[in-house]
Amino acid sequence: MGVQKIRPVRSVNGTSRESDLERLRIERRLRLQYAVTRELAEAPSLKEAASKILQSICIICGWQRGEVWRMDFQEKKLVNEGSWNAPTVDTSAASVKNRETLVPGEGIPGRVWMTGKPWWSADFTEDLRVNEARTGKAPSLRGAFGIPLRSHGEQRGVLVLFSENVQRPDTDLTDLLTSLGNQIGDFLRRTESEEQFRIVVERSPNGVMLINKEGKITMLNAQAEMIFGYRREELIGKTIEALVPPQLRNHHHEDRDTFFSAPKARPMGAGRELYGYRKDGSMVPVEIALTPIATSGGTFVLATILDITERKEAEEAIRKLNDELEDRVLQRTEQLENANKELETFSYSISHDLRAPLRAIDGFSRELLLRHTQQLDTEGKHYLSIIRNKTKKMGQLIDDLLAFSRVSRQEFKKTAVDMESIARMVVEEIQRSDEYSHATVAIGDVPHSFGSSSMLHQVYVNLISNAFKFSNREPNPHIEIGALAGDEENTYYVRDNGVGFDSQHAERLFGVFQRLHDEKEFEGTGVGLAIVQRIIHRHGGKVWAESSPRHGATFYFTLPSVKERS
Repeated sequence: MGVQKIRPVRSVNGTSRESDLERLRIERRLRLQYAVTRELAEAPSLKEAASKILQSICIICGWQRGEVWRMDFQEKKLVNEGSWNAPTVDTSAASVKNRETLVPGEGIPGRVWMTGKPWWSADFTEDLRVNEARTGKAPSLRGAFGIPLRSHGEQRGVLVLFSENVQRPDTDLTDLLTSLGNQIGDFLRRTESEEQFRIVVERSPNGVMLINKEGKITMLNAQAEMIFGYRREELIGKTIEALVPPQLRNHHHEDRDTFFSAPKARPMGAGRELYGYRKDGSMVPVEIALTPIATSGGTFVLATILDITERKEAEEAIRKLNDELEDRVLQRTEQLENANKELETFSYSISHDLRAPLRAIDGFSRELLLRHTQQLDTEGKHYLSIIRNKTKKMGQLIDDLLAFSRVSRQEFKKTAVDMESIARMVVEEIQRSDEYSHATVAIGDVPHSFGSSSMLHQVYVNLISNAFKFSNREPNPHIEIGALAGDEENTYYVRDNGVGFDSQHAERLFGVFQRLHDEKEFEGTGVGLAIVQRIIHRHGGKVWAESSPRHGATFYFTLPSVKERS
């Protein structure tokens, strides 16, 4: 390096000598600080700077060997970062054989680590406290001096110097090397932080780039290489605009300058849709998060880049599926409309084409009974009565089937429905008939529901009329109408003390034409409860029944409460 050892200058008197020594001390300090600062500024790591730093220290301060050790906190050991020997040092001696690692307390570096203080040995070959496995007794080196390398008060490593001569403690040298040790310790701390930062960046699952104020890329990880198709060395030093689509580059300069004028973190996904420009000229959809980082070297921006190609493809697939679904819904709607039209046509045919012959059959049967009763015997009159009853039942069945089909097609608007008023109205209508006038009816507190008033009126007509019909043969027929109020839905019920049924067959009750009692015992078409179930289902509720033979029956149904809609 061309650094010469400073030799003392002889002076004429004491005052001049002290002045010369002070000047030499200052010169030594300045030369050492300059040499250490220069090497640390140019080296990316202490390992690369260690040999030159130790050479400068040894030559300027008059020592023959230097070593620098870094503390590995995770492994709890000292790691050798480098050494330097003067040409006169016998490197075969045990005292200068390098070890890569040392444990606490081992050798001079380990002792300095343990005590955390500078350590002098005028002649370590006579100092039994030094581990012989590290310093072996050889005539090559004798004096030793070690200091801790600190950063912000925390020990980061150890610097050790060896001399071929016996060395006495030197306060000035101790102060000087302590100052330099802090400088080296700060460098160690900074490079360790940078290394940790590089490891985090490299292991990131997303692309990461560090960009300076001029827009130049100073660092990137392997994931960023994969996203943009470049090798790392092809992008380092290039401006970020190289990765921006050509048509947006001019505006991007302005955006970059605006960001650096008032740096503020921008989270992933914020802002407009972004695309990166790959090496092969293709575009890649990306999301970018920006994080400003203030350093002694200026402000940088850390760009975290997420390739969202798969997400875009998934979104496009979902969009296509939605379009296809909308088309299918339109097609299905059209098919349902056509089916409804066909059903309406069919209903009209039932209503018109079937009713006409039924009316004819009933009319001619009636005329025979009225006009030709003298020509008919008792059996003939009986047959004509059966024909009239069957046509009447057929007409009722047609009406019920039309009502059942109409429930699915009928549009309705939901409003608050006074269920108690409807129940009372239905009971009054039924009890006008002498056949059911003797039954007792109890109507409890029945809360309002949310639905179609006309449809729910039909529900009560079917359930209450059934209750009257199946309890009419009891000596004291009794019907109870009530409800259990809930926060979201109410449960309504109609109970009777009639003939009941086997609960194992309760589900059959709600099928079209399903009956649990013989038609000769109780009239009916077997459609009424199917209509009830369909209406309740259209209101989002459910219906069920509980019973046992000769112990009456209870029919339950649920409806949305008005409270839930308020």
